[in-house]
Amino acid sequence: MFEIEVRKGVDFRDFKVLAKNRALAYRHCHIESDAWIDWKFNKSPFSPALVALVRNEESEIIACNAYGILEYKREQEVYRIAMPYETFVLDGFQGVGLFGKMLHEIGNEAKHHSIDGLLFFPNHQSLNSLRRNEHWEELKAPIRYLIKPKFSIKNLVKMPDIRMNFVSLRGNGLVRNFDFKEKFFVESNQILHLNSGAKYLDWRFNSPTQNLYRKFSGAFSEVLIREGTRGRLKEAQIVFVRRSSGCQNPAFKDELEKTISILLNEFDLIGMPISGNDEIHKTFKSMGFISLHSRTNVFFQSINGNLGAVSNDLRLSGLDFHTY
Repeated sequence: MFEIEVRKGVDFRDFKVLAKNRALAYRHCHIESDAWIDWKFNKSPFSPALVALVRNEESEIIACNAYGILEYKREQEVYRIAMPYETFVLDGFQGVGLFGKMLHEIGNEAKHHSIDGLLFFPNHQSLNSLRRNEHWEELKAPIRYLIKPKFSIKNLVKMPDIRMNFVSLRGNGLVRNFDFKEKFFVESNQILHLNSGAKYLDWRFNSPTQNLYRKFSGAFSEVLIREGTRGRLKEAQIVFVRRSSGCQNPAFKDELEKTISILLNEFDLIGMPISGNDEIHKTFKSMGFISLHSRTNVFFQSINGNLGAVSNDLRLSGLDFHTY
């Protein structure tokens, strides 16, 4: 018999075993620090994460499904939407329905925390069952993956590796202290967008996050990338793009093109996940980016009925995906 416990955040007494078992489940060679576990599950400026833990008879954590609680805005309305932060089930305990049970408990608990909806990013094997499930709705706006490769003879030899998965590089203890100015913004008030103020961005991208991030700031734009690889290809993945308040589109685009040029001098490929109906998608296509179908599938479950058709206005980018 397994015990499923759902709570806000992670107790400090569980930090080390959670870090150890998630590394075991993901077959990682590194075990994250107590500070990282505390940052990820407990320190978000919006709320501690909603965490379902499964324990065996010895009270050891054998599975986890955690949802981070984020704020999304549309005009004057604010919604609380939870998205997956962490999912693992240790080998030896898979195939007995633990993931489905944890997700069910998360949905039940969300009703008691004023959460308006859940996001879910299923793998290909889960698509048909979710499409038959009346509680989950597939978002109409698909996620696209924009790419711009460096064109060189040397790079052409490596281009078949573009089919491989993106692997983010780790900062290996690099201390970051990015300064996010409030004069820049990501969103339009007419769409449902993440409430990405400076306080959230400070938490999201500064230490103790482990990805190798880099920020480019100018008078009119702010671009944040994470560095990684696809096989032999070195890729700069754009996590988000912001523009300054009152900036005209030509000046914004000119500055973006300069940043893209800098990146292509160093990287073999630039990539960017973005909703297909986002204005930024159009801007990057006009700069020669190729729009590909993304492997990311997005489903939404309304918890209290407050969102309704507004969920169709949701726009997602790399900023919305929790990349650690």
